[in-house]
Amino acid sequence: WLADLLEPPEVTSLGETRHDARAGVFARDDSAARSLWLIPFEGQGGVKGALLVGDLPGRRLRDDEVALARAIASVVQVGLENAELHEEARRRLDALAAAQSRLVQRERLAALGELSAVMAHEVRNPLGVIFNSLGSLDRLLKPTGDAKLLLDIVREESDRLNRIVGDLLDFARPVTLAPRPMPVERVLD
Repeated sequence: WLADLLEPPEVTSLGETRHDARAGVFARDDSAARSLWLIPFEGQGGVKGALLVGDLPGRRLRDDEVALARAIASVVQVGLENAELHEEARRRLDALAAAQSRLVQRERLAALGELSAVMAHEVRNPLGVIFNSLGSLDRLLKPTGDAKLLLDIVREESDRLNRIVGDLLDFARPVTLAPRPMPVERVLD
């Protein structure tokens, strides 16, 4: 019934809290009798709410009091609209901050990928020299004993370093997915 009172949005008397059921809904048990008036306020898209004004029983609001109540309702309506606008602005700012954070993270990852590629290239050049030198030393010296052990250690560690560089390059390379149908049995196996 309250929604019905707000259409059309006009100042409406609800009656007295002790005698009218509609006004009684808004009364506290310990309150004195009041005449209640409902003053709706409109916003974009229709009625946004209403101001409830209580007065002495049996008293009617004068035109200037109704105008004042409408002015107050208008101020409340503007305040509510401003609150909604501020909330929307806050939501948009939060979304913008999240988008900026994601963008910065992507840029960092892209920079890390580029740095990884440069580092891998720079490390692979000396590794090539080390591998060539190890091969030449094996052919020229035909090492045995401790010399062979030391050259094998250098070769193993160089291989390990080469694998690390390969992993770094794999990480830095952009991945292009190529989805294709395949039998579900292979996936389950």
